[in-house]
Amino acid sequence: SLRNLDEQDYQLILSPHGWLDGAIINSAQVLLQKINPLIEGFQHPTLGPVRNFSVVSGEFVQILHTGHDHWVYVSSVGCPPGTVKLFDSLYHDIISQEVEDQVKDLLADSFQKLEFAPCQQQRNGSDCGVFAIAFATSIVFGSAQQNMTFDIAEMRSHLVACLKAGVMIQFPSF
Repeated sequence: SLRNLDEQDYQLILSPHGWLDGAIINSAQVLLQKINPLIEGFQHPTLGPVRNFSVVSGEFVQILHTGHDHWVYVSSVGCPPGTVKLFDSLYHDIISQEVEDQVKDLLADSFQKLEFAPCQQQRNGSDCGVFAIAFATSIVFGSAQQNMTFDIAEMRSHLVACLKAGVMIQFPSF
C-alpha cells in the first residue's frame, strides 16, 4: 500500500547522505506507473527479498533492493523475451545472487538472462535510490538511459518536487 510521505521523508531525500527507504521508492514507482500503465512491474520493493513478486508477462520496470544497503533498477523494456537489463549506479561488473533471484521471481519460467547496461555512476554511497528512480523515469518516458547524464546536484530536489506534486517528470540532465 502507498504511505503518504511526510516532511521527514522529504528531508531524508534532500540530505546529500540520505539513503532512500522502501516507502519513498514505492511512492515514486506508483507515480511512474501512472505515466505508462502498459509497462508492468512497479511492485513494492519489499516483495522482492521475500520472493513475493507477482509474475510479469510483458515488459516491466522494477527497482530492487540488493540486500546490502543498495538500490538498483531492472527493466525488460526493449529487450528480447526473457532478457533483463540491470542498471546499477554503483557497480558495473557484479550481479548479486539476490538481484538475480528477485528477477527470476518476477519472470518465473520465462527468465533467460540478466545483463548489465551501461549507465551513469553515482559519486557517493547514498545516491543509488535516486539514480534508480531517475533511470526508471527515463525509460517510462521512452528515453535511452545509456545516453542520459543526470545533473546530480539537482536530482534530489527534483525528486522531492515530483513527489510533492504527485507527478513524475524527467530528471534534469545535460
